Amino acid sequence: MTYFAEMMQEEGRKEGRKEGEKTKMIKLIKKKIRNDKTLDIIAGEVEETAEKIRPVYDLIRENLDKSEEELLKICGSAWRVSID
Repeated sequence: MTYFAEMMQEEGRKEGRKEGEKTKMIKLIKKKIRNDKTLDIIAGEVEETAEKIRPVYDLIRENLDKSEEELLKICGSAWRVSID
């Protein structure tokens, strides 16, 4: 395998891990919202500031009926400005 191909493969693995972490975070926040936890409580429990997770939190609250995969797409731009 060429050096370039190896680098591209490693980059793909990193992206996959990052997407997996985001999906896990979405699932966790969604569950906590359904359990009537506030933004501040959720932020403390996921060890982030309320300001950092607010964009994602708001989008999840507005779309609780969506799957984690759909929420990942919806939250795409919010991740770039908050948690990434």
